[in-house]
Amino acid sequence: MSKRYFKLDQPYPEGHELAEHGTPIGAMLAHVKKRKELSEAVKPLEDEFDGAVVFREGVYVAGLKLNNYPSREDAELWRKPDRHYPHHSNLRTPSALKGKANAENRERLREMHKRWDEIVNQCPKISRDDQWLIAGHRQIDLMFGGASMAADYEAGAVYFAAHAEPKGVPFTEITGGEFDAAVERANKQNAEDYLDGSRSAA
Repeated sequence: MSKRYFKLDQPYPEGHELAEHGTPIGAMLAHVKKRKELSEAVKPLEDEFDGAVVFREGVYVAGLKLNNYPSREDAELWRKPDRHYPHHSNLRTPSALKGKANAENRERLREMHKRWDEIVNQCPKISRDDQWLIAGHRQIDLMFGGASMAADYEAGAVYFAAHAEPKGVPFTEITGGEFDAAVERANKQNAEDYLDGSRSAA
């Protein structure tokens, strides 16, 4: 089955789970806002543990890309950075530090785990499905055929490419060339510029 291309710019029907956002571009802005809140909520993690948070699938905290590893003073409390980009690390488990000589480090590690969990648990929860639900799908629906999405905030439209058509939302089928042009426009826009309503999200 060949890939098809769709433009979503009409309001969600009454009763739709995303109807509170009005249109697909409104739902996309809500998703962008939530991701921005997540990025801000993990800053204490970066500050306290001296690294940059690495997200999995854009929504889950996968670990930290540590600064100055392995010369940092607490390097032995961290797993070695992943060999693959972005080379992130995670805290070791306290039980991995054996013997009486490591008693102090085990206790320190427990406190670090406790603080890590406190910060991560207060972060806004985002599902990997959230973006795809804008077009009525869950990620698992799109695993085998692949899918992509772009948001043109100036035009007030979300563009969706997949083997399956959108579900539960009005759409217009477009050509691959029109989709590519929309992606090009979207790549020139910064979604966060449209969050406060001062710029068009028509």
